[in-house]
Amino acid sequence: MIHRQHRALITLNAALLGVLALLVLAPVGGFGSQPDRVRGRGNYTMVGAEYTGGPSNAIIILDAQNQEMIAMYWFESKKSLQPLGYRDLAADARRVSRTPGRK
Repeated sequence: MIHRQHRALITLNAALLGVLALLVLAPVGGFGSQPDRVRGRGNYTMVGAEYTGGPSNAIIILDAQNQEMIAMYWFESKKSLQPLGYRDLAADARRVSRTPGRK
């Protein structure tokens, strides 16, 4: 039982490290970026979060440099990370600043 838990934790950590490496090493124009936008080297923060829509919790990876965020959760039966959603925070900020009645 303990060996199974250790194996699951090692697999999860390896998957998280792989996602982080993929985000860091992604070529210009990587995940979610617009083709006309030059993507700079990211500044990443990863945090855990409660996810009530599924059997496990989620992780949120924030790229502060490029103002992007992706949420993922661990899908136990497939033993893989599954995306929950992506946000372009800069586009969200532009949209909010143009909303009538906002200062």
